[in-house]
Amino acid sequence: MSRVALRTVTYPVRSRRIPAGFDGVHIAVLADLHNCRVGGDNRILLDAVRESHPDWILLAGDMITDGIHAVCCDESLRVLRSLAEIAPVCYALGNHEARWQESDPEGFAAYQKKAEGMGILFLDNASTFLRRGGDRLRVTGLSLPRRYFAKGKRVRATARDIRDLVGRADTAHYQILLAHTPAFAKAYSQWGADLSLAGHYHGGVIRLPGLGGVISTAFYPFPRYDRGKYRVGTGELIVSAGLGSHTIPLRVNNPPELVVLELRGGR
Repeated sequence: MSRVALRTVTYPVRSRRIPAGFDGVHIAVLADLHNCRVGGDNRILLDAVRESHPDWILLAGDMITDGIHAVCCDESLRVLRSLAEIAPVCYALGNHEARWQESDPEGFAAYQKKAEGMGILFLDNASTFLRRGGDRLRVTGLSLPRRYFAKGKRVRATARDIRDLVGRADTAHYQILLAHTPAFAKAYSQWGADLSLAGHYHGGVIRLPGLGGVISTAFYPFPRYDRGKYRVGTGELIVSAGLGSHTIPLRVNNPPELVVLELRGGR
């Protein structure tokens, strides 16, 4: 990945539910690094994150690749250490972290402990508040069971399924959901997410002009939410094209992507 140019995309996020204290706040969102490198030692990626001047960094999962973590988790930890020196970091799990956690709980626990020692906050079906002065936003990390990532099958998730995993949405505060996969965007909105952040589809892997992403990581052609910003029900969904690849290292017309949110609220 070191010779591939990085695409930085800034999305304005406007809502009357965003308190005035968060107006102008920048949040960097990273997804699907998969132990890859965007520049030697990820310098291109880390420089881009620094240049976005984030107040917080949110990780939407799959920073590692299940199956090669024993060799490459050190690469992820190096990136995490550098990110934590830039801004506070919240880390939600993707399907690869969840698979590692299931297949090798001791190994994943050791990885998590090292990352937490650097100041990384894991949101494994858990929530936290981002605080600025007296104002707060709520961020929830959703860890879906493996069955929701079945390849070649249509899997359904409901708002009740989300609630059973993470509890109820916070109606008193602007609610961000780190969901990894965009497949269940309607359920996220019905659950109560004002903003859902996802990746997982790697931008559709191959992108064609006028058609968008060709295939999802679940092997469905032309996924509906491949990359970009969408209105879904009463909420918004922002999908990152991701930063890396795995198994088949392929990205065509689809550079690695850093997402930056620019919050606008209080009016």
